[in-house]
Amino acid sequence: MGFTDFLYLLCGGIIFAAIQLGIGFFREKGKNYATKQDIVEITHSIENVKKDYRVQIEELKAGFQMNIGNKAVIREKTNEALLQFFEDSMILLHEKLTSNPLDHFDIKETVEYQKSTLHLFTEIYLEYYRLLLYFSGNEDIINSARNILLATIEIRKFFKERFVDVKTSLINEDFEVKENKMKNYKETVLKTDKILSNYHKDLSPLHEKLNDAFEEYRINLNIYFQEMGINIGLE
Repeated sequence: MGFTDFLYLLCGGIIFAAIQLGIGFFREKGKNYATKQDIVEITHSIENVKKDYRVQIEELKAGFQMNIGNKAVIREKTNEALLQFFEDSMILLHEKLTSNPLDHFDIKETVEYQKSTLHLFTEIYLEYYRLLLYFSGNEDIINSARNILLATIEIRKFFKERFVDVKTSLINEDFEVKENKMKNYKETVLKTDKILSNYHKDLSPLHEKLNDAFEEYRINLNIYFQEMGINIGLE
């Protein structure tokens, strides 16, 4: 497979993921009756994702072909890809997955947390293939990055299936407070606590798996930069 074919195959995979995200949205909204505005918004979002990633793929292809003879530029892009993958994996591990949904008192914040976390999954996926494009010299780094990707894919599947229950229960709590249905509210709070407890319990082994892969990647990345005479002290 040629370089151009690889990029278009990657682009197609990302667009397919965006469409699947839209389908998942409708399934979730089916519980709360999707509106025409929802349909317009998600359709617009899918089209924007397809457009944005087409542009990104074309820019990546053009930049790579233009700089392919410049070793200094390729090394710089390689280091950027390695570090960006590290940073976003760390955000997922230590920020997104450790966040308590109860900290998001505003329903809009809860929805934004869900959207930003799903977006981060996509970013990590794209960054992994960008890393493969620029970096192929260290199997230890590639293998540990692949382990992060595989763990991320598992967590994304879990998050899409289970966080909707957490969000729905929090929405119900908010509704019952506003409607002053305190008896129902107490029951819903107990239900939310149970849902959250099960959510965190089932997420824990997946989080641990991602943590192990991340630590392996961090160690290999430190070794790589130390061999280049660069001490960046990744912690």
